Amino acid sequence: MNRRLLTSFLLFLFPWKSFTQPGKLPVAGPAFYFNKFQEFIDDNTGSSLYYLRPVYMILTRVLIIACFLLTSCTQGNRKEKEKVVQEVVLPTDSVKKTRQGKDATNDEFLSEKLTPIRENYNRIIAIREWKAVITKELFESTEGGEAGFYYTPAGLQKIVVRHYGEMFQQITEYYLQEGRLSFVFEKRYKYNRPIYYDSFAMKESGDSESFDFGKAEIIEVRSYFENGILIHQVSNQDCGAPFAAGYLDEEKLRIEKDFNKLMRMQ
Repeated sequence: MNRRLLTSFLLFLFPWKSFTQPGKLPVAGPAFYFNKFQEFIDDNTGSSLYYLRPVYMILTRVLIIACFLLTSCTQGNRKEKEKVVQEVVLPTDSVKKTRQGKDATNDEFLSEKLTPIRENYNRIIAIREWKAVITKELFESTEGGEAGFYYTPAGLQKIVVRHYGEMFQQITEYYLQEGRLSFVFEKRYKYNRPIYYDSFAMKESGDSESFDFGKAEIIEVRSYFENGILIHQVSNQDCGAPFAAGYLDEEKLRIEKDFNKLMRMQ
């Protein structure tokens, strides 16, 4: 009987091994072996191990509570890390919320030119089913990025690009009309501190701030194209002053350079 008692005790201490079925993991957990051990002790009240019962019960309860607390802390840390990632990596839908209103312009002629561009944009964002969505990895920033190509039976409709860095996140959406660039929306998050700059780094550096996504500066730029020409651009950083001579031409070259590079990737 003492041999059976010792076997149960070993099963409780080493539940990942099975002494009764070699090579298989036991189904029961520590509580099962604890109860079995108590039964064996109750059946052998005359044995010398019976007097160790109070000590054994205290130790086993301490072990069970410690395992429970360790598991809870691990799960809590995992959820907290997932929460941070979800805050930094924003879905495309959240970007769309920032451009629900129309860009104001006093030029009626320009407004007429922008109307078909906006109609095409509304047509594309209303698409719910795509023939294909192809994702390509990008390695142009320190934290990498990706480009998504969205196709309907009529061809490529839009490209969504994300670049991630230690101090920023850049989201750019290109909308096409009949295979040509029609509208471009750029949104950039400039972080207050690097993404790895936590409270510990803040204290070590004697700083007053750590990384906080809510404190990021947001820069938005909308660019409107007609027949390959950049006819209008709006920025939330614009103070209202007219563009300098040649500014739209420079912006056109910058946007088309990135766009043509993406088109070669598909």
